[in-house]
Amino acid sequence: MAEKALLPEVAAKYNVVKVAIGKHHFNGWGVIDLPALTLAEADALAAKKFPWLAAKAEARVKIPPVDPKA
Repeated sequence: MAEKALLPEVAAKYNVVKVAIGKHHFNGWGVIDLPALTLAEADALAAKKFPWLAAKAEARVKIPPVDPKA
């Protein structure tokens, strides 16, 4: 049986915390199927402070300094 995972676009932005990835009944939130969660749904839950989704830190791109003599 395949391991359950978030959709790639959701996994790129969020980590699941304190619970296994699957379909759960979250008190006060209802039944949420985490592997079927779309990015829009994940964003909406995160905006409402859903405690089982944590936003990943944004990757920062290091920009080299500009050489003023160039």
